[in-house]
Amino acid sequence: MRNILGFATAENLVNVDPSSRMASGIVFILILLFVFLILLGIYIYLSIAFTKIGKKINLKYPAIAWIPVVGPLINAMLAAKMHWWPFILFGASIIFDFMTFFYASFTESFISIVLMGLIGSLIMISFLVFATIWLWKMFEAVKQPGFFALALPLYYLSSLVPIFGVFFAFPFAIAFFVFVGIAAWSKN
Repeated sequence: MRNILGFATAENLVNVDPSSRMASGIVFILILLFVFLILLGIYIYLSIAFTKIGKKINLKYPAIAWIPVVGPLINAMLAAKMHWWPFILFGASIIFDFMTFFYASFTESFISIVLMGLIGSLIMISFLVFATIWLWKMFEAVKQPGFFALALPLYYLSSLVPIFGVFFAFPFAIAFFVFVGIAAWSKN
């Protein structure tokens, strides 16, 4: 029996054939593996590119780009010769996101959950302003147009748009990867 949207109801899920449940589990694991490999490839590409950029501008430790999640931004911050304290905003955003997730698990207060998520998003957007400035100055340090840095905030902001944001976010992400590659491997 199916509900109005065509999905199987909970009563029918109990009577599902074990082999189809196993097949679903295998498909789920393959999808997770695929996503993991894509993310690993992005991590390796950005780490190599930001290490190369760090060497071009004579950073003391260009291999710091290999620190997961924040390494490339640390290189951009060092290249821009700016302060480190905006990373506190990044940490606060992550904490707010986790708090929102766990708070949502134990409460039914929709308004407080939305408010916590909104605060976390606003903190992340303020960090994104600093990250964009760092990237802008980094691109200029390797003699590339500073506006290359705008691909990152455009990606992030377009990914916040429900449903259609995916279609807008993907080109900005690709553009950011291309711009970082140009900055890393161009001759000038």
